[in-house]
Amino acid sequence: MAGGNFFKALKENKAAFACLIVALLVFIPNLVLKLLPDIGDSLIAFYLINIGLTALSLIAAILGIYFAGFKNKTLSGIFITLLAVWLGSFLVNVKAIETLELKTLDQRFNFRYQYIHNEKKLAPEESPIIIVAINDQSGESLPSVWPWPRSYYAQFVRNMKEAGAKVVGIDVVFDAPDSYSGENDDDFAKAISEAGNVVLAGKVVKAEVGGGRGQYELAVHPLEKLIDGGAAWGLVGVTNDIDGIWRQYLLEEKIGNEEQMNTYYSFGIEVLRKYYDLPKDAVFENGETYFKFGDKVIRKYKTFSFLINFQGPINTFPYKSFDNAVDNSTFDLKPEYDLDTFDNPGDPELGIPPGLLHSGFFKDKIVLLGATMEELHDIFAVPLSESRNIEGQKLETLMPGVEIHANAIYTMLNDDYITIQSDWVRVLIVTLTSFLVFFLVSRLQKPLLALPIFILIVAIVIATAFYLFVFHNLHMQIVTPIMAIGFTYVGNVLFQYVGERKEKATIRNAFGRYLPEKVVEQLIENPGLLKLGGEVRFLSILFSDVAGFTTISEKLTPVELVALLNEYLTAMTNIISKYDGIIDKYEGDAIMAEFGAPLHDDLHALKACHAALEMQEKLVEMRVKWKKEGRPELRARAGINSGQVVLGNMGSESVFDYTVMGDNVNLASRLEGANKEYGSYIMISEWTQEIVKNDIITRELDLIRVKGKEKPVKVFEVLARTSTGISSTMKKVIDSYNQGLAAYRQQRWDEAILYFKAALHAKADDGPSEVYLERCEQFKQNPPEAGWDGVFTMTTK
Repeated sequence: MAGGNFFKALKENKAAFACLIVALLVFIPNLVLKLLPDIGDSLIAFYLINIGLTALSLIAAILGIYFAGFKNKTLSGIFITLLAVWLGSFLVNVKAIETLELKTLDQRFNFRYQYIHNEKKLAPEESPIIIVAINDQSGESLPSVWPWPRSYYAQFVRNMKEAGAKVVGIDVVFDAPDSYSGENDDDFAKAISEAGNVVLAGKVVKAEVGGGRGQYELAVHPLEKLIDGGAAWGLVGVTNDIDGIWRQYLLEEKIGNEEQMNTYYSFGIEVLRKYYDLPKDAVFENGETYFKFGDKVIRKYKTFSFLINFQGPINTFPYKSFDNAVDNSTFDLKPEYDLDTFDNPGDPELGIPPGLLHSGFFKDKIVLLGATMEELHDIFAVPLSESRNIEGQKLETLMPGVEIHANAIYTMLNDDYITIQSDWVRVLIVTLTSFLVFFLVSRLQKPLLALPIFILIVAIVIATAFYLFVFHNLHMQIVTPIMAIGFTYVGNVLFQYVGERKEKATIRNAFGRYLPEKVVEQLIENPGLLKLGGEVRFLSILFSDVAGFTTISEKLTPVELVALLNEYLTAMTNIISKYDGIIDKYEGDAIMAEFGAPLHDDLHALKACHAALEMQEKLVEMRVKWKKEGRPELRARAGINSGQVVLGNMGSESVFDYTVMGDNVNLASRLEGANKEYGSYIMISEWTQEIVKNDIITRELDLIRVKGKEKPVKVFEVLARTSTGISSTMKKVIDSYNQGLAAYRQQRWDEAILYFKAALHAKADDGPSEVYLERCEQFKQNPPEAGWDGVFTMTTK
């Protein structure tokens, strides 16, 4: 509807106009309150006002749709679009929508890793972080069983100090004395003190209030003697999203009550404190959108966390086994494993590489020690968890907690944070895309024509979100814009559809009984086509006729003949319709059909050939049935030509027929009849052949001059679809036939006879080979006149 008509509709429908004004006036303050949650949540009054405005805006939009009705589709569409914008703007925190959005974020992580990073692993020399794994290999090679003596960890810390590690983070909670000997704790504390760069792990647990009155949170820290030895420590708790996936990383956690509230920092923050050599009393600032310590400014995701920018799935960071990291000349593994892999000097002559100490593997690195064994339950689902099918079972590769810490620390080290799209930008995108879809649907005469554009807009939203994430670390919402534009599209299309049903029903009732369905659909789309006249179009025309029908009809009663003919015509018509052809007319057993009309279809020639092939296949099936029933086994021939014809309504003002006319129509009819000359069943012209040659297997039949025409036309037999191919026997037939045809045209009659006989030897009933064999024998006895052009003139239709 044009702008003038729209405002005219508003003027005439005052109730709808009032609803539109109310909806807009209410929507804006409602939006402000939604996007400023600190205001809305600060006072109960603001909260209640927000609820009231939400309800009022919804009611106004719904009433607007009711008053506008189906006649004013544009006005109704505006209300529908406002509802869509409301949905996309305000339902972002609904659990199901939030979960779905998080899944799209996971897909962006996976896309970046697979197609941009090309599944690249971080090499030891480029990675600032090395992971040392408490794994099955270590459990097998170390002399003691798990849990290991603290002396092992003391050895590990000393080795890391000797190797030049900058920070050593141990993702193991040492909250109880060593189970082997107290001396091991003393040794561990001494090693920590000597190193001066160790960070240990703490955790938060739920404790029972006395008398069963509830629970409270309690921070569990490492042994005091380890802390006194100079160890820093941080919390290693899991910060899952609502779907159980670990995407965000804890910055700090406040634990206590109103009387005393203590702030504890995360393991990763404490590792970076050591890395940047910040004092214990360094000031940490937790702002509204950022967390700052030293010169580091971290972009927050939620109040106490940020989004981890995962570099890849498990094993993206360099790993070493714990036993390799402690196995030096002073530490003994089980005899069969004791190779001193840490400080072995190596022997170039024997091809023995130097150990970890001499290779500089740990030098200036952040070394994180943590468990990777599944039985220690320190593995978690992350966005890049890999799913694999092994013997029919879907297994998910989870990520050890220590590598999650590595990803988080890597994010902070490189200031590689994921920025969250602001609510205002999200609402702007939702609004613009929704009204763009509404505009397209309302402007196009057929709403479904907007579907490709709608899909394109959805694709652009998705592609933009992926691009911004992959190349700019920006998390743009995908679900809510798509939900809004989807609601806009479906709602507006539904209203247009309902509003047009009455007009469509009128036309269908008037013309549906005698016009093809596709013609009726075009009349519904454009009633102006009801006038007489035609247009020149490039189409494909198919004629089909039952072979020997006159003889067959003489053997049947009228009732039997009608039943057989109806069964045949029904099956053939269904196939033609399947390939978007329309039945122009039936003439007894003959069928005339057009492909590429009334709607334009660039595949009209191919569809005509597919239809003809399937008609032959269906007849093979039907002949089996007819034979069992003792009825005649019908065979049919088809002719197809592609070219310009006149298409339209032909007849009188009161009675007319939707049909095609022209020389190309007549040629298609002649080709159907020409099959009899060659023993073929599907014949097409050279113009159809040129269009379908890459998709349909054909063989050249002849250069013929049909009755009533002077100019010859090259014709081909349709054999099969390229996708299905032909049998090896038929390939031999075609090879021999083609060579015979070439010899025939060069008047090498003896050579041609040999080739055609070879073709018939492979397939005794090959009609075209029989025809050419007979011609060659005749020409051998009575050669053609000088200047013979190889054209065969048809004497019958």
